[in-house]
Amino acid sequence: GGAVAHLAIRAVGTTRTSFRIGFGSAFGTPAFREFFRLMLPRMASVPIDPLTVTYFTAVAAGLGVGSVSSLSFALDYQVLPVSLIGASFSLAIFPVLSAAFADGDGAGFRAELGRNLITIALLTAVAAIGLFVLATPLVDRLLGGGQFDAEDVSRTAAVVAAFAFSIPFDALAYPLSRGLYATHDTLRQVVASFAGLAVVVAVTQAFVGSAG
Repeated sequence: GGAVAHLAIRAVGTTRTSFRIGFGSAFGTPAFREFFRLMLPRMASVPIDPLTVTYFTAVAAGLGVGSVSSLSFALDYQVLPVSLIGASFSLAIFPVLSAAFADGDGAGFRAELGRNLITIALLTAVAAIGLFVLATPLVDRLLGGGQFDAEDVSRTAAVVAAFAFSIPFDALAYPLSRGLYATHDTLRQVVASFAGLAVVVAVTQAFVGSAG
């Protein structure tokens, strides 16, 4: 239902442009070849987020009863500011960056991207600090009670506080990726995504034994 609504909104939005939805077979055009060239690397990075969550879940499953639930709840807290600030702001700035690059306006491109990076960094830093400080009362108020006892609250709040540090970095990946996309570069984003996954695995393995 949500996917259909999302598609419908975008389809209606195209009525304000010269684009018209219809069938076509212009597969040999330069535009289609460029689309295909840019799409293939981007598709390779799509599984990164699910792989990261799957890896964390597998690690949590070996840490005792309740760890997987704590991870799941903590991810919900962490994703909210990243999506609300990082993803939303980056999506809004993308057409501006694309237009600046197409016009050859390097100074304007850098200025717009710089302002976006600074805005996202500041807002997500505030969100990260707030989440770190308020992790325990937030988890206790929203999740505590019944079978979710004090130990569950403490464990989940610890994971939320740890994930809070990742919020600015995770959010800043969005405008940087959009900046690359605007310049018709999808390859470096893929390389960075796989490098990030490797770092996540390495750091987790290094600390999971001592920090849990």
